[in-house]
Amino acid sequence: MRAYGQWRVLALAGLLTVAACTSSSEGLPTPVAAATSAPATPTPAPTEPPVTPTEAAAVFAEYIASDDLLRAALRADQNLTATLKDALDLTSGAQAQLVIAAYQLTGYKPPRHTWGPPRLVVPKLDPGSAMPWFTVLTKRDGREAILTFAKSPDWRLSSLTLLEPDTVLPEVKIDADGYAEALPLDDKSVLISPRFVSSLHASVAESGPKGITGELIAPGLYTTKIAEQIEAAREKARRMGQGFGYDSIFTAGDYPIYALRTTDGGALVQYSLTRTSTTTNDVDPKGPGVPIPEAIQRLLPPERAGEPKQTAQHQLKVFETQQYTASIPPASSATGQAAVLAHDSAITRASAD
Repeated sequence: MRAYGQWRVLALAGLLTVAACTSSSEGLPTPVAAATSAPATPTPAPTEPPVTPTEAAAVFAEYIASDDLLRAALRADQNLTATLKDALDLTSGAQAQLVIAAYQLTGYKPPRHTWGPPRLVVPKLDPGSAMPWFTVLTKRDGREAILTFAKSPDWRLSSLTLLEPDTVLPEVKIDADGYAEALPLDDKSVLISPRFVSSLHASVAESGPKGITGELIAPGLYTTKIAEQIEAAREKARRMGQGFGYDSIFTAGDYPIYALRTTDGGALVQYSLTRTSTTTNDVDPKGPGVPIPEAIQRLLPPERAGEPKQTAQHQLKVFETQQYTASIPPASSATGQAAVLAHDSAITRASAD
């Protein structure tokens, strides 16, 4: 993981303390005593995976130490822009968008977190893997969390989801050496290849469980319930302003997808979606306009007098970044469905004209 300006020294100073509090022996290899004598002909060492449990533990410990120092610094009136930039240096992919939202939507006072002991889930990747990664199962503020770090070229947090209440994660398959199995994105041994989980989820969230593909995604709060909410929002918009238009679409984008084999032959898949919701004033362009919720006003430039922008004369667009973890049953399952188990999201951008 790369240096983070003035925070690097402080983070490394706290690393030993954090590691002692958060590292778990189940994720670390057992030390082996040194041999008393060397063989006459040295045996070549086996090729080591691009990331080991030991390295993964250090990356996680450094991340939580650095992240906490940055969040604490904002309460000491440090430079807001520079601190956010340092925070972004710890993240990549969709997670970077969520970090921006965590800072901006709280007036640059994002909450500090407490972390539990980590359980390291390290896939045995090919030595030449272009982007090594690993997953950590832990608790954040008392809630089960799934974090995935990726290295390209530095270690950064790429995905973070929080397990839904009363939900149990399937067991990840671990081999005799303590490594997990990463699935290729086009793997056919599971009901839905990891590459297509996000697009199928998007389709059901927009339109509900229509057609054969809809039957592959389990109903729930972040799938069929979203489709119901969208339809209700359309009706509300028609009544509001005597006929506003409303639509909400989901896109998978090109964010990374991570898949791990589970003990039942299925997969645990982590992926991201972007939701774009648009409210349009098609009735009276000179009328009062589309009201802008207070929570979104922080993301928009203020009016000329410095007051928050409260209405959009023509159109209000709201962009939300979402991260998910879903379980996928094996392809042999006759009645199984992909189910969303964990989630995190935030409104990350808005526009109004």
